[in-house]
Amino acid sequence: MSTNWDEHGEDEHDVRSVRIGNIPFKIGWQDLKDLVKGVLKNDKLIEYIEIRTGSDQRSRGDGWVYVKGAAAARTVYEELNGYEWNHKRGKRKLEVWLKPAHLQKHEVCRPSAVRLQ
Repeated sequence: MSTNWDEHGEDEHDVRSVRIGNIPFKIGWQDLKDLVKGVLKNDKLIEYIEIRTGSDQRSRGDGWVYVKGAAAARTVYEELNGYEWNHKRGKRKLEVWLKPAHLQKHEVCRPSAVRLQ
């Protein structure tokens, strides 16, 4: 995948969003945060973690990770794309997507300020 990470410059305070798919349904946001924290080696780079749920409040198997800076987003992408998450029902390979660089930066990082489709 060819991605221009620095199209709009590198700023460690810009919040970048990374979508994580194929998350085991029993995994909560805390588990995903622990995984991302282990990859980044710095929990101060994590702005927000969200596991999407349906109207019944059950996991939809995907979520969003909001991190500070393009370098952190790049690390999450490179380390977690294809990562095999072991759980009770077997292994799941995570799928990771990034928005194009010009759509990455968020002025306000609150779930209500970011429209998820």
